[in-house]
Order: sequence, then C-alpha cells, then structure tokens
Amino acid sequence: MTFVKRSGLLLALAMLLAIGLRAQTAGNDATHETKTYADTREGIEQQFADILEAKRSENEEAFEEAEDRLKTPNLKEWMAAHFDAEDREPQEELYLQAFSRYITYLTSVMGFGKSPEFALKVEESQLGLPLAEEGFEGLIPRPKDKVKVENFRFTSTTGQPPSWVTSFIYLDGQFHMIGGTYPYWAEVRNAAHGPMTLPPRVMHGRTVQAQANRDDTTGRGLDGVVHIRVNLDENGKLIRMEVLSGEPEFLADAMQYIQEAEFPKFGFPGLVILAQQGGGPASSGPTFAPPVQPPKEWDMEVAFFTPKQTAGTQQQ
Repeated sequence: MTFVKRSGLLLALAMLLAIGLRAQTAGNDATHETKTYADTREGIEQQFADILEAKRSENEEAFEEAEDRLKTPNLKEWMAAHFDAEDREPQEELYLQAFSRYITYLTSVMGFGKSPEFALKVEESQLGLPLAEEGFEGLIPRPKDKVKVENFRFTSTTGQPPSWVTSFIYLDGQFHMIGGTYPYWAEVRNAAHGPMTLPPRVMHGRTVQAQANRDDTTGRGLDGVVHIRVNLDENGKLIRMEVLSGEPEFLADAMQYIQEAEFPKFGFPGLVILAQQGGGPASSGPTFAPPVQPPKEWDMEVAFFTPKQTAGTQQQ
C-alpha cells in the first residue's frame, strides 16, 4: 500500500473516531442533563415522584443526587445576594443545618416507598406570618430583599408518615428546600412565642418587650437590657419583683412595663379521674387530680430596642 493510501486511510479512521466521540459525548450530556419542572403544584409533585422513583430503582447514587438537587444551588452566591455581609456565614451554616435535618427526614419518608401503593400528594399551603419588624423578632436576621417562598403540604397515599409542610424557593427549573412551615431563618421565632413572652409596647420612643430566660447584651438593635425576677400567683398576678441587673437609665421603664404587664394565667383543674372499684363500674362520680403547679418565679429580660425611623413611631 502506498504512503498516500495509508495516509488517507488513517485520516478517514481519525474522522470516524472523532465523530463517534462527539456522538458519545452528546449522548452522555443528554443522559446527565438536569430535568426541569414547572413552577406549579404539579411540577413539585412530579419532582418528588422522580425522587421516589430514584429510591425504588435501588440506585443509591441517583437517589442521593436527586435529594442533593433540593439544596439551594450556588449557596454562597445566593447568600451574598440576599443577606448583609455580616450575616452571610452564620446564615449559610443555619441553612446547611436545616437542610441536613430535612434530608434526613425525607430519606426516612422515602423508605415507605417499598410499598407500591405509596406516593406523595402535594397541596399548596398557606405561608406563615412574616417576622415582625419590632421586638425580639426584629433582631432575627432575614433577607434584605423579598424572597419568593412557596409552601407545600405533603401527604402520603398510605397515611404514613403524617403529613408535613416544607417551604421552597424555585430556581433554574427546580424546587429547592428553604425551610419547614417557616423559612429556615424564621424558624427561631418559635422560641419567641412561649407563654412568658409578653407583647411589645412603645415607651419613650423605644419598643420594649420582655421574655423569660433570655440573656441578651446591648448592641446591634438593643440599647438596654434589664433583668427582673418576678413572682406570680396562679392567676398571673404579680406578687413581687426584684431587679437583678440593668442600666440605671432603663430601670424605671422596665419596672413600669412589668407592673403593667398582663401575665398568663396558669391556674387550671387537674385531669378527671374515674375511680374504679375492684374492676367494676366507675364510682359515684369523677374526682380531680391536684392542679399542675407551674413555676411561680420567672427571670424576665426586659429589652429596649433601638428606635426605627418610621413616620408612625409612637411616643409615650
């Protein structure tokens, strides 16, 4: 075979190989192309149906990838776009903790998928109330712009596990978990709604609010903190109070706030007990267990919040 013929043959083989490689690469790209979903209830239902299908395929790598796509993409960039610089790192950590809890739960839920009757039905759910701008909730970092959050309730067709609500953001054609009933940055509000969290009020141009068992310091939104120990009766009536610590300039207002506060009532009857006599019918009537006695002494933090420049700021 002449040199020219050999060269032509080699060139033809090289061209065929290049075409084959391009076709294989295109095929691989198509195989790994990320599926997108409509920003609708049907869209998120299909996304979770695909996650369930990945679980049933027993391909753990595919299942983990499907779950991982629920994470907010380009997380650092997303945090930079929506949070102040001083909040980005702690918010990223909070998000990753919330996402880890969610994925752990979702993985256990998908374990019910071994039953062929198991599927997840999705319904739109009402959004939780936004964080308040004043009082203790006003200290909670939140996005500096409006983030579109969508809430959905998930219910299994088999009745197990019980239904639950998750919040999402929609980016790049997929839904990404952002929290539970509340977005992750607002979940801490639950701790600020206990029975011994008193409502905020405005005193001398500052919002004042008290909550039991807090230990805040001044700075970044707090001008003053006073700790007062209160003793209450079962009807929530203030018996006595003792100032434990606080800046002198805030003491008078803190004591007035506590004196005028409406504390919750804790007095209530115990559970009804039907006494049994020798396994026979109930006795002549129910008896009452002793009332459950709540703590009568509480350590309250009275916080004075930096005034916000609003036209509607009240004065007292």
